[in-house]
Amino acid sequence: MKNASNYTDYYRPTFIFKVTKYIIDNIIYLSIFILSFSLYIAFWTLNEDYQQGEYYRVIYIHVSSAWNTFLIYYLCAIFSFIYIVTRNNMFMFLTNKNMEIGALFSLVTLVTGSIWGKPTWGTWWVWDARLTSAFLLFLVYVVYLALSKIFTSSNSSFGLSIYCLIGTILIPIIKKSVEW
Repeated sequence: MKNASNYTDYYRPTFIFKVTKYIIDNIIYLSIFILSFSLYIAFWTLNEDYQQGEYYRVIYIHVSSAWNTFLIYYLCAIFSFIYIVTRNNMFMFLTNKNMEIGALFSLVTLVTGSIWGKPTWGTWWVWDARLTSAFLLFLVYVVYLALSKIFTSSNSSFGLSIYCLIGTILIPIIKKSVEW
């Protein structure tokens, strides 16, 4: 890669695609290895829990998908902030694509939480603070994706970025909801 003469060269899609093409294969291979290793440990190596039985194994998928939900949303907030500052459409593109992935992780979090909750609590859903706020984060993802499909102008991109930044408030609420 050539040295960028000024900082705006780093924002060009060609430069970003060169960098991502260079590292994406390694990230995919590393992710597949880590996922395979952790699933092997979770399902074949560890013993049954004495209170929850075999149902506790769902937690290995649930917790990691929840952390990914939060991480991806923070990443989207960072991209949205950079978009507001630079007005570079590449960051809006990155925000939109990460929102799709984050919505999927959020859905997996809710579904696996319900699967674990049924034998543990006796019901699929309990309207406690953490579950409700996690569901609200899922709705934030879905509403963002719906609005991004409806509105495509640059003015709406600014509004979507502001919406994404405001939605960041939910993550500390989800984390602290049990203590509150």
